[in-house]
Amino acid sequence: MASSAHIDSRQNLLDQAHEGSTQAQYQLGLSYYRDSALGQARRWLKRAAKSGHSEAAIHLADQYLYGRGVTESRSEAIGILTFPASDGDPECCYRLAGLLQSKQPGRSQQWLRQALQTGSGDAWLFMAVIQKGHDHGATAADCLSQAARFGSSLATTLSGDSAETSEDGYASRLIRQSIAVKSMAAEECSQQIPELDTLLDDLNTPWPVRQAALLPDSPILINDDLLNPWACLAIIDELANWVQPSRTIDPLTGKHQRNPVRTSDGWTIHPDQESCLLKHVRHYIAYAWGLPVDDFEPASVLRYLPGQEYRPHVDYIDPVSERDQQDIDHNGQRLKTILICLHAPNLGGSTHFPRLDVDIAARQGRMIQFSNVTESGQVDPMSQHAGQAVESGEKWMMALWLRGHA
Repeated sequence: MASSAHIDSRQNLLDQAHEGSTQAQYQLGLSYYRDSALGQARRWLKRAAKSGHSEAAIHLADQYLYGRGVTESRSEAIGILTFPASDGDPECCYRLAGLLQSKQPGRSQQWLRQALQTGSGDAWLFMAVIQKGHDHGATAADCLSQAARFGSSLATTLSGDSAETSEDGYASRLIRQSIAVKSMAAEECSQQIPELDTLLDDLNTPWPVRQAALLPDSPILINDDLLNPWACLAIIDELANWVQPSRTIDPLTGKHQRNPVRTSDGWTIHPDQESCLLKHVRHYIAYAWGLPVDDFEPASVLRYLPGQEYRPHVDYIDPVSERDQQDIDHNGQRLKTILICLHAPNLGGSTHFPRLDVDIAARQGRMIQFSNVTESGQVDPMSQHAGQAVESGEKWMMALWLRGHA
């Protein structure tokens, strides 16, 4: 039951909202949303958005994007954001760029350019984290400086300035342990605004894929500079508070359960938990490797502390139960696995392929890609792999699985 104070506060907001206060309309919409009164939330957020309240437009767009109390509609979300973005709101520009990236890359870049020009801290942070590995450190540092200038607290942390005193967030703690990242920020930043045309040209040019067949006919590909250190730390900082002890799915009951095979911590990132930054990075990974982003499962993040491991297992779905077969029929088989190392431990934590006798050391920014099925579409037991136990430090990974009918 709602408290009397809550009711009084709601009534006060209602009075102000009816008098035309857009801020009160926005706050009222959020209040209804928190109470799961989604129809009322949509009504007041829409009124505030029509009056030019950009934060209300963002929340309203999210309702349509994720189907919260309405029929899910990406086009409706795009339409809601277009009005404030056209008026120059930087964050609405950036969100539009993210929504349009996979389907309309040309329009996406137009909105991204406008987001950068109008001072979106998130847009500048995105430009920092997608610079190609360690070869563009100075450009990434310049973008990071701009992001901090336009109010991105995470960019300030990643630049190293606040890492000496801040105790909040994984990024701060990991930066304090990483002289290399702090040196990149301090020494490579030229304090000049990077040329937008140069930055945006990078988005049109896929990152060079340096693949290495570790054994003849091996399905394993490696790229050692997929993400720069700032990208890795930004993702960790965003998701650290979500992780919890990992569970596996019982193939017979479909229930999540603890399993001694997997002792890591982790979290699967539902689309409505995904920030624009993470959405952009995920789309860019798919774009860089020529893979259809819409066919990926939601990304997962994994953390391994000393002693934690993931014993040998396969990622393909083995239809041992009717539930698994229905999953394959509906979503397709897991065709490929992509593992990205966000933070490497001091010792241990390699990815091991026992049937191939291949061991791949953890390295920040390293991506491993392999197929879970053969060329004929059959599940491939040779794809069995393991996350070896961390001996010192901690390892963070992001996992993506490409689904589709083989």
